[in-house]
Amino acid sequence: GVFEGFPARQLSRGLHMYYLLQVGFFCSNFVFHFLEERRSDFWMMLVHHCASIALMYGAYTRSFHRIGALVLFLREPSDLCLYVAKISTISTRLGALSSVLYVVLIVSWFVTRLVAYPKIILYDILYQAPALCPYCVSQIPHWYYLFFGMLGLLTPMDFHWFFLIVQVGLKRRRQKTFTDVREKSE
Repeated sequence: GVFEGFPARQLSRGLHMYYLLQVGFFCSNFVFHFLEERRSDFWMMLVHHCASIALMYGAYTRSFHRIGALVLFLREPSDLCLYVAKISTISTRLGALSSVLYVVLIVSWFVTRLVAYPKIILYDILYQAPALCPYCVSQIPHWYYLFFGMLGLLTPMDFHWFFLIVQVGLKRRRQKTFTDVREKSE
């Protein structure tokens, strides 16, 4: 289990490298967020980037390595699908492939972020961690509740972005082209 042997466990070299790569990726997203065109969800994305960096840092420094890796494992497939779907919409030669990739994005987002993430991560932390890792709750309650709060904060954002992704599809059906439904902020 993710709490087995907590807090006395070693971080493997592979997981250490994985954390470093992910933190680098999240930090680059944070920096580029200020360089990109401002959208209506600018502040929500900023909170998301800050929470992601804080969660990675906290998981790394507080020995929540396994739960941190599991969070990344559950969230990355939809990120990958999002980037591939975005790229496919830029190319006019992909046609039907863009639609297929969009459907894969919707399914992956729904399954990994709206079903598996709350059911596996949030449920385990809220209901299983106190029983499996009493040290987490009794000795470091501020970290436990901070992590749970930040992890829980991601779920409403995921629902919001899921509805935006669905809106893109509905707009695509009407206009026969993919466009970003997040209007530019002034």
